[in-house]
Amino acid sequence: MADGKIYITITDEPVGGTTPKPDTPTPKPDSNNENKNSLFGDFAKHQFFNFVESQAKQFISYSIGNIGNFTGNYQTQRQIQETLKIGNMAKNIGMAALSGAMTFGLPGALIAGGIAIASTAINLIYEDHSLTVQTKQQNREIAMMRQLSGLDGLTNGSRWGA
Repeated sequence: MADGKIYITITDEPVGGTTPKPDTPTPKPDSNNENKNSLFGDFAKHQFFNFVESQAKQFISYSIGNIGNFTGNYQTQRQIQETLKIGNMAKNIGMAALSGAMTFGLPGALIAGGIAIASTAINLIYEDHSLTVQTKQQNREIAMMRQLSGLDGLTNGSRWGA
């Protein structure tokens, strides 16, 4: 072949002959179908992790809520619940500030954080007021029961007070 001519060979075999020719043409993958499968898989993972997270939170909440029932130590239960409540408030304020910062920078962080702090303060005031009203109502009910049962010796002259 060194005679200076160019020879062209036409064949149905691939160059080198090492790769077998497929009998049927391979279909092109349906990218739309693959996208749907990928989105469904991502959605299923997201739902599964949300389910696991919610169940873990529910288990922890149940366990903490029953410390007093299981051990008789209601003070520790109350302290743990208050600590978690404060932690959740701080997390909510921080997440609001972060969201504001990601959207509008420092001014957004200050505005969103301020609104979250104001909202938290208002909720605490409502909670304190509700607790005060509930305590006063219980005290009135106790006083009425004392009157009806004759245990209020100081004001009704019963023998229990003497």
